[in-house]
Order: sequence, then C-alpha cells, then structure tokens
Amino acid sequence: MSRREWKRQLTCHTPLQRLPWFTGELVGLLAPFDRALLIIDQIVFDVPAQLEALRRAAGETRTIHEAPGHLVERDQEGFRRLLEVVLSGWVDFRVVFSPARHALRADHDEFTTFFSMSPGQIARVREALAGEVQMYDRTVEPP
Repeated sequence: MSRREWKRQLTCHTPLQRLPWFTGELVGLLAPFDRALLIIDQIVFDVPAQLEALRRAAGETRTIHEAPGHLVERDQEGFRRLLEVVLSGWVDFRVVFSPARHALRADHDEFTTFFSMSPGQIARVREALAGEVQMYDRTVEPP
C-alpha cells in the first residue's frame, strides 16, 4: 500500500483523563479488524509496567527494545486495553491493521492521528469525537 493512499487524516488532542472512553470510541470506529500491529517508536521515560505485563501475558519474553511491536489478533477489548496503556505511558507509537483500511499514530505530546483511505470514515471519526476532544488540522507522516 502506498503512503499516498493515507492522505485522509484527523488529528485530535488525546484526552488522558478520559482514556477508557476515548480508546473505546477509537476501537469502535476502527472495527472490524482481524489484527492490529502496534509499533513502538519511542518511550520517553520508562517502559510502562502495564505494557510489560500485557506483553508477558501474551507470551512475549523479549524486552520492548528487542521487539518493539505487539500484535493483537481478533481481540478488540485487548487492543483497547493496550491503547489505553500506551496512550497513558509517554509512548510514541503507530498502529497498522489487517485488513488495511485505517491506521493510527500517537505521540507523548498527547496527539492522536487517525488515518484512513476513506473520507467517509474520517467524517465518522470527526462526528464521534466532536465536542469531546479538540481536533486540529495538522499534517503527520502516515505510518
């Protein structure tokens, strides 16, 4: 898939005080998906203990520095919990999905960007988050 296909995007402020709501909304908007691969780009301070616990529970024995990705298969609630952990842990990351209709990127500066090939999906995300989070016209490199 060409990066040019990810032209459509929406960036919003990550509401840290309302992460369960926010991650639930995002996962609902991203569904259905078979797999989500979360790729860690940077951990600003320490690796969040909850992230290490989620990885160990999934059978991953390598450190996040050795294997900076985490695959979630057919588990939307598990993916929601993972998103909540990384969004609250000063982590820069991106997520690609299978099937590849959407992508996410978030950073420790509390911005989350939703990418889609569909302008209709961007409109649905904007509508779902309107009045709840601040949205920005900001260009971010696609995952």
